[in-house]
Order: sequence, then structure tokens, then C-alpha cells
Amino acid sequence: MKIILVIAALVLVINFGSLPYLETSEARYAEISREMVESGNWSIPTLSYIKHFHKPPLTYWITASSFKLFGVNNSAGRIPLVLFALGILVLTGMTAKLLFPGLPGLDFKSVLILISAPLFLIQSRALTTDIYLTFFTLAAIYCHLYWYLNNATVRYLIFSAIFLGLAILTKGHIPLLIMAIPWIFAYILNRRQNNVGTKIKWMYLPSYICIVLLVALPWFVYIIWQTPAILEYLLNFHIVQRAATDVHNRGGNSFYFVAVLFIGMLSWFNHFFILLYRSIQKFIKGNMGTNEVILLIY
Repeated sequence: MKIILVIAALVLVINFGSLPYLETSEARYAEISREMVESGNWSIPTLSYIKHFHKPPLTYWITASSFKLFGVNNSAGRIPLVLFALGILVLTGMTAKLLFPGLPGLDFKSVLILISAPLFLIQSRALTTDIYLTFFTLAAIYCHLYWYLNNATVRYLIFSAIFLGLAILTKGHIPLLIMAIPWIFAYILNRRQNNVGTKIKWMYLPSYICIVLLVALPWFVYIIWQTPAILEYLLNFHIVQRAATDVHNRGGNSFYFVAVLFIGMLSWFNHFFILLYRSIQKFIKGNMGTNEVILLIY
């Protein structure tokens, strides 16, 4: 496992500082972070010195911190991306080992699949929210799974809530859906099938939500206090209209994303459909354990 991580680190750092910012999103994130360093105002993001609340600030904070340490340059903007991409690889291996402890080498294989995917390598160089969102969300999922499957101490649940709060500070409400929807399905299946496993411990949910809000909510409260009109913008434009309309002009054929995954994940994506079909058959026959059910739901 250590060898593949060393190789991954070498692959991720090769020429990573020589690439310019290649598209508008990268340029936007870099400029907002640069303006944070220049102005010293880390609370309210600005683009061309105009308030910019299109995304929560954590990606800007991470990038601006790197600019502060290493100077405003291409390498500094991408150093955190490489570190968080390595973190994703580590979490991927740990999650595989957690879910299937009886399958030696699965952690190694999981990391190998991910590091060999062009889409992951591209995203690990792209100055957007994607790598940071993936890391914090996966960390939240792993800590929650570790607590749930091992009856571990409640500190793992606390860590999960903290990571989920950081994910919300990266991308808004989307991480909440990624965490909540699978566990709603798990609850339904737990009621319908006796072999799904331990009952979900709902008594911890209020405390979990409180910790998430303590991490994520202060910044949102502050910007609403500073700019009251932003509340309608966040709720209506970024949640309601984004979900119900084409306000962001992102229409088009949904098969585009399937094509991206086929190309970006190489032949690994083909195996996904085959294994998904087999897993569903196994679930219908009632031959699936708790860990496999959780993975199938995700």
C-alpha cells in the first residue's frame, strides 16, 4: 500500500506547476484567492473586487493560504490539490479495507484503480471545488461507517460531522444529500430485511446535525448579516432555481456525463455495470451482508 502511494505522489507532482490555469473556473478560483491575500479580507470573497458568493469559501481559503505561504503562482495554487488528492487515495484504501476486511489486497487494488483513471488525475490538477469536496465528503463517510460498523467510540461520529461541515463550506448543501439519501435507504432496507445489520442509531442524529451546523453555519450567518439580500440569492438562485430550472445554462444531453466516465475511468467503468447487476441479484436473493448493502446503496 505504501509503495502505490509513493508512486501516486510522484505521478501527481510531475510538472504540476508548469500548467497555466486552463479554463474560466480555475482562473476565477485563483483570482478570488489572490484578492483575499491582497486585501486581507478572508470573510467575504471578491472577484474583480466585487462581492462573490457563488460558492462557499473553503476552496478560496485553502488556495489563499497556499498563496500566502508560497507566493502567488501556478504551483502554489495546485500544491493543496495534490495533498488532498493523496488524502482521497488513502481514504479510498481505508474504506475498502473497512468494508471488506476479509479480502486482502483490496485496498491496494482500489487505490490502483483510482490513480490509473485519467479523470482523477485531471481533477487532481484542476483548481476547483471537486477534489476538496471529494476529500471532505469521503472522510465524513469513512468516519461514519467506521463508527457504525465497528460500534466505535462516538469521537468517530464527531469527526464525521466535522468533515461534513467542511464539505458544506466547500460546495453548499450537496454533501448533505450525499450523506443523507443513502442512509434513508439503509433505514428502509433495515426495516424490510432482517440481514441488513445493526439498527441505525437515530438518537445521535440531533447531536450530529448540531456539530455540522457549528462548523458550517457561522460563515453563512456572517455573510447574511453583512449582506441581508444574499439570503434570497442563496436559497432561491442556488437551491431552487438550480434544481428546477436551467438558470445556469447547463442543459444538454445527460449522456455527456456517461461518456466522460467511460473515457475518464478507462475500462474500469465497464466493470461497474457488470458488478452492479451481480450485486442487485445477490441482494434480491437475500445473500448480502451489511457492508455490501451499504456499498450497494452508495
